[in-house]
Amino acid sequence: MSQVEIIENEFCLQVAANQKLWTIQDEKGIPAPENSEKIRSMPFWSSHELAQAYISNASGYQAFQPLEIDWAVFAEKWAQGIHHDGLCVGLNWLAEQETNVDIEVAELVEKIKAAIKAKDAS
Repeated sequence: MSQVEIIENEFCLQVAANQKLWTIQDEKGIPAPENSEKIRSMPFWSSHELAQAYISNASGYQAFQPLEIDWAVFAEKWAQGIHHDGLCVGLNWLAEQETNVDIEVAELVEKIKAAIKAKDAS
């Protein structure tokens, strides 16, 4: 498995297990920075701890706070808005890491649904 596949898999398994994911926000809202390929991504983390670590360690994000999102709300509402805005989603970003993972929101939703189905079947 590639590093990208490992990050995607771990993210999906954690969201499937906890039925929650996190982003970050400040008084201006949720960031959607451009990556090196000029693609804008809204970041999400599979745990509060990972979101908080990003805030603590990434330059320029100290004023942000983690925002918990229920998986069902994300799948039903957030995903549509993210797609409509032409954004990708960033998965479990680490501060100052050049290889942060960004994927299409529809792909993420399908992968998490598959992880939930596999978890429920076991």
